[in-house]
Amino acid sequence: MQSHVKVIFNLWVNIKITCKLGGNIISNKINQEPPSKKIQESITKENDVKRSMRILLSKFIDIRNKGYIKSIRKGSTGVGATFECCIGKKEDSLEEPDFYGVEIKVRRAHSKSKISLFNYAPLGNGTYESKRLLEKYGYPKKNDKHLKRLYAEAICGNMTKVGLWYYFELIINENKLILNVYNHRKKLIDNTTYWSIETLKEKISKKLTYLVLIKAWRKYNEKIEYFKYFSFDFYKLKGCDKFIELIKNGIIKVIFKIDTDSNKEKYGEVLSHGVSFEIEEENLSNLYNLYDIKKDEFIE
Repeated sequence: MQSHVKVIFNLWVNIKITCKLGGNIISNKINQEPPSKKIQESITKENDVKRSMRILLSKFIDIRNKGYIKSIRKGSTGVGATFECCIGKKEDSLEEPDFYGVEIKVRRAHSKSKISLFNYAPLGNGTYESKRLLEKYGYPKKNDKHLKRLYAEAICGNMTKVGLWYYFELIINENKLILNVYNHRKKLIDNTTYWSIETLKEKISKKLTYLVLIKAWRKYNEKIEYFKYFSFDFYKLKGCDKFIELIKNGIIKVIFKIDTDSNKEKYGEVLSHGVSFEIEEENLSNLYNLYDIKKDEFIE
């Protein structure tokens, strides 16, 4: 915890210095020759995002100094929803970054869950492909055997079991990420479900080029969860091709969370919690470069 506080303090000092210098602290790193228009636009965008990051950091420090904050909701999403509420951000499902060019991911300290990058429902023969997969390869729910659910993981180069009778595996061709489905004898029975590689690249580039990862300690008081936000790390995407490479290497996985409603009013309706692309926190450095505070640059 002390190391995180030290990092935050150093970055806060850096912000103070940056403000006094007019916010431009990378001018001495630009080549003497005039950069191309594309490079100029990239530098401008990165400077704008860094300003957004500094504003977000200032808000984070205010929130951190408040100590433990009562969760606004129960469940796994409470830690993120509470932080967003504290910075005045309304919940949404937009494909844009959360905070002026910066995507925010918030986690409990020591969480073993994967980081969900984004959701992208698959394409295929069905009008609603996720529903088709649920109906064909889902398995009975524990509380109602007449209804199905499909909670499964798909990885490139590795078959993963789905229920009792099927296996999922991902493969990549030139322009598609394809879901192969095998029966219990590991014979291929379906390969019509896919995601567009071009769309995958567009999604990661649009929403997750810049990322802030925030962590929080938690405690309970009379069965109510409270959070103390203590860690703030700023990242930049290594590239869209790196994202696809990590899918191919099995580091980024596709997670299916498709269910059916067992409530009387909406009995049998599909409840899709998303088909998401996820990564372990320990592998985040394979996808992103971490911001070096002292050098004011991203570490390759």
